[in-house]
Amino acid sequence: MNILENLTILYVEDEELAREEVADFLEFEVKEVVVAENGKDGLEKFKNNNIDIVVTDINMPVMNGLEMAKEIKKLSPKTPIIVTSAYSDSDFIIKAIEIGISRYVLKPIDVDELLTMIMKSAKELIFEDTISIQNEYIKFLIDTNPAFMLVFTNKEMEHINSKFLDFLGYENEEEFLKEHKNSDEFKPIAEVIEDIIKDKKGKYLTINKNGIKEQFLVQYREFPKMNKNIFIFSKVTKEDKIKMLCNKIKNYCPEELQKEIEEML
Repeated sequence: MNILENLTILYVEDEELAREEVADFLEFEVKEVVVAENGKDGLEKFKNNNIDIVVTDINMPVMNGLEMAKEIKKLSPKTPIIVTSAYSDSDFIIKAIEIGISRYVLKPIDVDELLTMIMKSAKELIFEDTISIQNEYIKFLIDTNPAFMLVFTNKEMEHINSKFLDFLGYENEEEFLKEHKNSDEFKPIAEVIEDIIKDKKGKYLTINKNGIKEQFLVQYREFPKMNKNIFIFSKVTKEDKIKMLCNKIKNYCPEELQKEIEEML
């Protein structure tokens, strides 16, 4: 499938002839081309249409391309913006980078080069959408899991499931992610997570909540390609504690008793 055929492009250019020529070319490549004759017009059309990628000139009356791009980035930070310009200087490049523009095409426009830039931007959009869908799916699986779970990305906490939030006494994830670094309750959890990452094996952890101590087996799964670690906190039951105790003492028992303990486990 041609990834361009589902795109809606906003093309902003004050020169009528250039606007018509480039727009006519793009109409054969993408789903729809929305044209505007200056930055103010472009901003309004961006607000009123589902725009995927913006292509804009710089020097225009009423509102120039960089001013328009700045406003668009406030509304939609992830929308790719490609700048067309008759000149290339350091001041322009610095301003463009500050706004979030990483691609530009020099005038007179080479339509093949412009199409290449649009294609690259479209691939980035697809990648962003894929990551977003993956994160939503992971969050759904974690929230529906009865165990307590934490997700770390690049060693930074990204998500805690609702079961764990309820246990720790937080109303929502945003509140917890904002406050957990300064929380005394979270310090032992953070320490055991660091130990698990270092030792590459599960650990036992006791959490004291409202005077009640509960013991957990903390295990983790690493997903290197996604830079994610998922930590699972399973409550240790009385049966688990008995097994742990039996495993500790069986090495000190006669061989026959060791076999009996192993059969019980």
